[in-house]
Amino acid sequence: MSAVSKIQERERPMMRTLNVILFAIFSLVNAHAAFSIEDGKREYQVIRQGDVIGSMVISRSDNNLSSHYQYSNNGRGPDIKFHAKVDSMLFPTTFEIEGLSLLQTPVRESATYKDGVLEWRSGIDSGESAKRAFYFPTHSTPAHLEMLAGALLRDADAGLPLLPNGHAYIKKVASERVNNGNEHKLVDLYFLYGLQFSPVVMWLNKDQSLFAVDEVIERGWEENGSRLTRVSDELLGKLDQEIAKKGTTIPESPVLLFNGRLVDVRKKQVRANMSVLIDGNRIIKVGADFAIEVPEKAQKINLGGSTILPGLWDMHVHIRSNTDGLLNIINGITSVRDMGGDVGTALARRHQFSTGDLVGPRLFLGGLIDGVAPTATSGLSVSSYSDLDRTITMLAENGYDQIKLYSSFPSELVPPAVALARKYGLLIGGHVPVNMRQDDVVKLGYDNISHFNFFMLNQFGDKVQSKTNTLARMLVPAGRGRDLDPSSSGVKRSIALLKKHNVALDPTMVVLEALFTAKEGRVSPAWQQYYNRLPFRIALAAKSGGLAQNDLELQQYTESFDLSLKLLGKAYEEGVKVLPGTDVLPGFEYVRELELYKDAGIPNLDVLRLATLGSAEHMQADTYVGAVEPGMLADIIIVDGRPDEDISALRNIRMVVKDGKFFDLTGLNEAVGVLPADNAVYLPVPATDKY
Repeated sequence: MSAVSKIQERERPMMRTLNVILFAIFSLVNAHAAFSIEDGKREYQVIRQGDVIGSMVISRSDNNLSSHYQYSNNGRGPDIKFHAKVDSMLFPTTFEIEGLSLLQTPVRESATYKDGVLEWRSGIDSGESAKRAFYFPTHSTPAHLEMLAGALLRDADAGLPLLPNGHAYIKKVASERVNNGNEHKLVDLYFLYGLQFSPVVMWLNKDQSLFAVDEVIERGWEENGSRLTRVSDELLGKLDQEIAKKGTTIPESPVLLFNGRLVDVRKKQVRANMSVLIDGNRIIKVGADFAIEVPEKAQKINLGGSTILPGLWDMHVHIRSNTDGLLNIINGITSVRDMGGDVGTALARRHQFSTGDLVGPRLFLGGLIDGVAPTATSGLSVSSYSDLDRTITMLAENGYDQIKLYSSFPSELVPPAVALARKYGLLIGGHVPVNMRQDDVVKLGYDNISHFNFFMLNQFGDKVQSKTNTLARMLVPAGRGRDLDPSSSGVKRSIALLKKHNVALDPTMVVLEALFTAKEGRVSPAWQQYYNRLPFRIALAAKSGGLAQNDLELQQYTESFDLSLKLLGKAYEEGVKVLPGTDVLPGFEYVRELELYKDAGIPNLDVLRLATLGSAEHMQADTYVGAVEPGMLADIIIVDGRPDEDISALRNIRMVVKDGKFFDLTGLNEAVGVLPADNAVYLPVPATDKY
């Protein structure tokens, strides 16, 4: 059976399970309404955290559909035009896509259905199929989701096969009344399954035209967006809580893990034939097999020589959904630093991850603060000291751990931001604001710098620094980074300053690798081990390419990335702290980040320490997490293989324990449509064995 076939076979039982849960909660019947969207033009706004950042127009005329979708946020954003002809069942018979991708690279894609065969061509792949299936494009827009929803609602019970692969289902789960002044109407909430880890949330009008999806909503009805989001979040939350309930075990008696190889990350040593006794949420004893006293009632798990490690830390994430938390857990990441998102949502999610209502890691929060400018990202915006004081005070009072300054943050407010962070005992760092260099913020009191491209930008002239709140902060290091000399006085000065001021680097090398070295149509290195295990729409990103628009640029950018690894290795060798973080697909790209540290020359045991105790130390949490030691909280992972010898073995997670809770990795992977790795055997949760 092919990998694609296996995905489809595994999707069906997973979807049936989720649908049973869904109907148990809502007791709703899906309607089969006739498609009756009127011809004409419909306009939409793209809204992110209350700010309008773009627009979309959908036009229909007979069987023709066209759309123009664009937004701009922090120098990035797509600009895509789409035209299609559809048949009576809303299957596209022809379509063309052209424009610019999220990273502003050219996009062109087409498909034609003729004589019973669909032929398609994009930058990622091409092919043909005689199967009656819905082609879902690589560079999709909300208009494509509207088309897919309409086609699914022709036969919602069976769902539809997708091309190039996959299978989609749709279910109606709620209806809500929306208002636009004196105008009122009902809109229906649908969950569309099969494209990604969690359902796509869609609001449709009664004629099944699109009302809202993701950050897009019909123009004139924007005031309803927040309320509809609350409704859908509540319903999704109930599903996620049911998944957590089914996928989590809290042992009623102590648990002994034995016959394992323990990585002592504090001493950077490995000891074989070791046991760990857990009682409640604490590690009680650690010692050689048969050398520690074990309560009679303890449950015993034979690890079979697998490796025992503290839970991993991802120091640069953005938890945008409940599912993001689950994805971290199934990949062995039990603690994360969230580097910016909606404050109320982050606080609620931190509480639910902590109580176990949702599956998720230990959550340390960073509040993202930017300036007020066209280039500013969505976040907490300030333009004066009073704004800044009020914002940082609010974050401190809500238990935040970190302040993150962003690229358009006013340079003159950096010193008072550092002072306010110190006043409240918060860490501070993030991007280097426009018109500043990394050396400047290091001297002013940053605790950490996010993204290694800022280290590279530091070596270029002042003219470059005026553009670092645009995509130039990536394009310039990509194009010119290969010319940097690791032994130059500028590089040496920057490294010496980082070390002198004890400033850590949060380099997110996996981001640079994707942007600098990815080629459209080729699976990027970070995804190679997971590509055939992921849901359809997620896997598409594996081949989406990076910044390079031709082979010459790709060669130059790749050389720049290779040079960045040498610079990172030199910085670490000189004593600069490194904090492993990804800023990308939750969980699945984390090991690639660590592999890149190995490629930079950092020894494996050092990498394991950075990924556990080193990160806990930076967050001032090393007294209770970060190591497998008596008295620590029970955040433990079991790995098949020897990551101390081969970092890549960290992909072979066989057991995850967080705060004494054991997770059913088989069930959790299935719940989000992720296939297990070949020959993966997850350890019992928990089970008895001879000791």
